[in-house]
Amino acid sequence: MKVAYWPGCVSRGFTPELHGAMAKVAPLLDLELIELDRGNCCGAGVIAEHSQELADTLNARTFALAQQTDGQLMMNICSTCQGSMGECQERLDANSDYRQAINQNLGDEGLRYEKGIVNKNLAWVLVEEMGLDELRSRVTRPLRNLKVGPFYGCYIVR
Repeated sequence: MKVAYWPGCVSRGFTPELHGAMAKVAPLLDLELIELDRGNCCGAGVIAEHSQELADTLNARTFALAQQTDGQLMMNICSTCQGSMGECQERLDANSDYRQAINQNLGDEGLRYEKGIVNKNLAWVLVEEMGLDELRSRVTRPLRNLKVGPFYGCYIVR
């Protein structure tokens, strides 16, 4: 499956192990990553505190870049990106006038967000697109008898 891949700004800086791990795991899962290397920070909810329009313009820009690829969907690995981008997408898709205003902001770059891109976190791609049975069949070294404390971020469950 080809996916427009947005690693998020944090995985490129503070947690590069996430981005590196994704690059190694993707081929094993038959995920072809089309990295959105011109994508930008989602704003992490902070920018929206000052300007919702600016935050939504930034996210719409990344969506527009994803729509220029031949990926089947857009995938990210950051729960904060998923939360911010998901909320933005709901606003853009629900209000054509607002979407048009945001697209005017993107006009100088020749970008335009069109309603309908599917944006999913890796966890959702694994469950909803691949399926747990298929994922289980690809495990070569089961992690049994381990005590783990997963942290997938608070945004992923909102």
